[in-house]
Amino acid sequence: MKHGRRRARGFSLVELLFAMTLFVIGFLGVLALFTTGFGAVTHSKNVTYASHIAESQIEKIRFKDYADIASQPRTALKGTATVNGNAVSTTFYRTLTVTPNVDDTIKTVVVQVVWEERGFNGPDQAQWKSVAMETMVAQQQ
Repeated sequence: MKHGRRRARGFSLVELLFAMTLFVIGFLGVLALFTTGFGAVTHSKNVTYASHIAESQIEKIRFKDYADIASQPRTALKGTATVNGNAVSTTFYRTLTVTPNVDDTIKTVVVQVVWEERGFNGPDQAQWKSVAMETMVAQQQ
């Protein structure tokens, strides 16, 4: 005859707390990767849209008369368009700077598009980003 009961095997409270702590640390690491990924996707979307704005303005300049190519002040462009089916919610600002050379036979045209990109850590993490494109236009003889 056996005396006493056999003790059931299981996890102690300390082992359970240690396992839960490791799980939470791993989960928070994966969560941080998702936040970084969402930020990268938003940044890429904004760069793509800003590049489209700048390239579009450069193309418009190609069809203007040489005398009509002039600098334009900062212009706000509301994000009413879509990129890959997603509405753009960022406000972009486009500036056109035209600099003629000494004898006014060639103009250097710079289109700069800037926007404020907000971080996922709150409005205090916002940064101004920009895209610039440059071309030269020669006067037709």
